Amino acid sequence: MTPQNKYTNHLNELKTLLENEDKKTFNLFQVYDLFISKRLESLFIEFKVKGLSLASVFYQQIEMTILKFTVHKYTSRSGEQSCGKDTFYRMKNNPGIDWRAILYVLINRFLYLVRNNQEVPCGKPTCLIADDTVLPKRGKGIECIGRVFDHKDHSYKLGFKALFLSLFDGKSLLPLDFSMHSEIGRREEMPFGLKKSEISKQYSKERSSDKAGARRKQEVVISKTIVLIELIKRAWNKGIRAEYLLVDSWFIDEALIRFMLKSRMFLLGMCKMDKRLYEYKGKEYNARGLLGRLKRSKAKRSRKIHARYYEVTVVYKGIQVKLFFSRFNNQADWSLLLTDNYRLSFDKTVEIYQIRWGIEVFFKEAKQYLNLGKC
Repeated sequence: MTPQNKYTNHLNELKTLLENEDKKTFNLFQVYDLFISKRLESLFIEFKVKGLSLASVFYQQIEMTILKFTVHKYTSRSGEQSCGKDTFYRMKNNPGIDWRAILYVLINRFLYLVRNNQEVPCGKPTCLIADDTVLPKRGKGIECIGRVFDHKDHSYKLGFKALFLSLFDGKSLLPLDFSMHSEIGRREEMPFGLKKSEISKQYSKERSSDKAGARRKQEVVISKTIVLIELIKRAWNKGIRAEYLLVDSWFIDEALIRFMLKSRMFLLGMCKMDKRLYEYKGKEYNARGLLGRLKRSKAKRSRKIHARYYEVTVVYKGIQVKLFFSRFNNQADWSLLLTDNYRLSFDKTVEIYQIRWGIEVFFKEAKQYLNLGKC
């Protein structure tokens, strides 16, 4: 999914396929047919031995999502379907289906098709991008539901936070993996922002510990920064390679920095102007104190992106990192970027970090056009 204008009526990549109503379903099947493989079918085969194959049911799930049909509306179309609505619900609720493995099969197939297409590289670095988004819900009886903090409007909402790891391959943004999270909070009398009596009434379901659904449920109460490291490890094991990991300020911490130093990727992320301490010339400063120290000298200026900035190499928790304090002409406050690539210039740092905007576009499109979080 490439970045596009927010007023686009269809997903950019699917626009030409969806313009003709008469050929819409046929065109979708043509695309899906490119991704059919023995590996994909093998992930479904153990779950169904009779009737319509789960690979076919999976395609119909995709089709009804693109067409914006509910299960009821989709199965009510006369003479077009060979299965009932219960077939789709059983597939959605099956804890044994490893949706992560399915997604990686599709992603690796996409990358294979792109390589064979011999497209000219655009010159941009490949990046893993991590970010989370709030999925509001209704109903306190939903399994593991709780109140989560939405940083956009600084309010608590009933729902989940979904952590996504995506790949920017130089042209397209591809969602690789995701996890769902609740926030337990600090109030012992109201864990997850709910009364204990409300939590006791929530839906629960028995799952075998070796099932994919059970493993995903366990992640709900684990910190997003811890799960992010596992998502990155899984991406490596699946053969995904990138030059940078791009993150927002909520993910920059000691554990992630140390983990990235052991990897073959560089870390680049926005950092909070908070109380964490950086060692500079034998003294420790928090972000604002360090900025005040740097302001004793004249700030550098980037004419290319119309910004003033300071760059400095410091030690954080025994780890050497490079910081960029910057302020654009239309901003009153200073921003802080952190990276472990000491060779990056300020202009190149900003150019690479702007790639992270692609995941924000993905969130908007997935929610608006594919009903992300509405299930």
